[in-house]
Amino acid sequence: MRVTLGSLTLNFLRNLNAGLERLSRLQEQLATGKRMHRPSSLDWVRRTLGKMRDRMPDLAIRSTFIVGYPGETASEFKALLSFVKEMEFDRVGVFTYSPEPGTRSARLRDTVAPELKEERRQLLMDVQQEISLRKNRALVGKNMRVLIEGAGGGVSVGRSYRDAPEVDGLVIINGHLPVGQMVDVRIIGAMPHDLSATVPEPRQKLVTIRRR
Repeated sequence: MRVTLGSLTLNFLRNLNAGLERLSRLQEQLATGKRMHRPSSLDWVRRTLGKMRDRMPDLAIRSTFIVGYPGETASEFKALLSFVKEMEFDRVGVFTYSPEPGTRSARLRDTVAPELKEERRQLLMDVQQEISLRKNRALVGKNMRVLIEGAGGGVSVGRSYRDAPEVDGLVIINGHLPVGQMVDVRIIGAMPHDLSATVPEPRQKLVTIRRR
C-alpha cells in the first residue's frame, strides 16, 4: 500500500489499522510550519509512521516538501535534511517556493534567493536519491505485481503499488507484455528511481511415475 503525507483522513486510518490512535490529519513537518499555517508535531509524525510501518512492513510512504519558503533559514533547512534522512520516505517530491496570488504567503517577503532555493532543492533530492537507491536494492530478488503501462523495443514498463502515476519510478521488464494487465514479476536490478524485472518462468510440476 502507498500513502501520501497530507492526504490521510481519520476514517481511512481507522479502517486501515484499528490499532492506531485517534488521528486528525497527517502532514509533513517543516520548520517553517507555523509561517505556513500548518501546525503539526515531529514527534507525532515519528510515532504515527513508526506504528504504520510496524503493522504494514510493505507500506510505501510518499511526501512532498517545499524549500525556500519566505524566512527559511540555513538551520531550518538543515533540520529538514536531518528529518528526511531519519524518516527514510520511500518517495519524495521537492519543489522550490514561488508566490501564488491570493495566498497568505504572497504577502510575505521572499527572503531566499532563487539560486539558493535551487541549491537546497538539489541537496534534498540528493539525500532522497541515496535513500531510494538503498530501498530499491532491498527489493532485488523479490516478486512484485505491476500494472503494465507501455511496451516497445523488447521491453515493457509498469508501475507497482509503490509508485504514483507520472511522478514516481517505473518497473522496466524484459519482453513485450499486454498493456493494461497486472503481471507478477521478479525484481532483478535497482536504480535510484526505477527497478528492472523479469517475468519468472512457471514452475514445472514434478510427476512421479510409479512402476507396476
